[in-house]
Formats: sequence, structure tokens, C-alpha cells
Amino acid sequence: MWLSRFGGIDILQSFSRIPNTTQNVMKGLMVSASFCGLCMVLIGPKWQYTEEYQEKEGMEIVFVLDVSLSMLAEDVKPNRLQRAKIEMESLIKGLENDYLGLVVFAGRAFSMLPYLTTDYDSIYLRILRMINENYSRFVPYGTNVGNALLLAIESFSEEEREKVIIFLTDGEEQLAVRSQVAEAVKML
Repeated sequence: MWLSRFGGIDILQSFSRIPNTTQNVMKGLMVSASFCGLCMVLIGPKWQYTEEYQEKEGMEIVFVLDVSLSMLAEDVKPNRLQRAKIEMESLIKGLENDYLGLVVFAGRAFSMLPYLTTDYDSIYLRILRMINENYSRFVPYGTNVGNALLLAIESFSEEEREKVIIFLTDGEEQLAVRSQVAEAVKML
């Protein structure tokens, strides 16, 4: 009688039923899995691993850009100078860990960077954007390829890296150009 005050007879009978074997097996598996997990946590296994990080050895690349008045010709769109800059920018975007330099030339050659750099965005592309049609009007007239090549060679460091010079010019050749290039190549 006092049991009926704590709950209905049907509820009390559900607690006293004998559970089926499937439930017993599932409970046993859950308890075993929990025990195994607890043991693993208490043991605290540690796996050793090593990270192998191999940094790509960068090349040294010096772009030599012709900024003579002939580069303002509009036989390519928007003009030769702008097309050369577009091609340089697309090439730069695909580079990693490479050291870059920039030499511009017309009648004389000028190094636009005091040293090779890997900071493409903040330094290199800003300088590239500075060079425009007005810049070409203020540099000495002519195409001094030999002087530009010598300055590009001097831009390289003495470190053991691959060294590349990329010329971007309209190819207007003067008679002295071949001998200038030949002299510069002899210095290599």
C-alpha cells in the first residue's frame, strides 16, 4: 500500500522486469568501451612524429625593362610598356621565395631597387606602377642594352642561387647593341 503512494503499479512493474539479452549485450559493450577509453586517457599515449619542412631555394631574377620612347608605340594594347608591365606582374604573382630586382633602361640604365627583394607586394609592384608613359619621356633617349645588362649582372648577390635575367624590350636594335651585349656576356 505504501508503494502505491510512490508511483503506479504499472510503473513499478516496469522496473522489475527482466531485460532482454540484446540490451544486456549493448550495455556490456558500452561499459567495456568506456572502460577502455578511460584506460587510454590515463595511460596518456604519445606518438612521436617529425615534420620535415624543406624551404624552396629561391632564384635571383632581375627584370630589365626598356622604358625608351619606342615602348610607347600602341601596336599592342594598351602600349608596349604597359603590356610589358602586365606580363611582369602576372609572372611575379606566380613566384615564391625568389629574389627580384628591376633595372630600367633607355639611353642609360637605372637600378630601381638597391638590393634584390622577396617583398613583392609592398616594394616591387609599387615601383612597377610608378613607371608609366611620363617616366619614359624623362629618361635619356636611346636604347643602351649593354649598360642595362651590366647593371643587371651587378645586381646579383654572391650567394649560390640560380640567376636569371629577363629582358622586356621592343627589340629595336642599334648597331652598338650587339657589341655591348657581347662585352657584357664576356664578363660572366
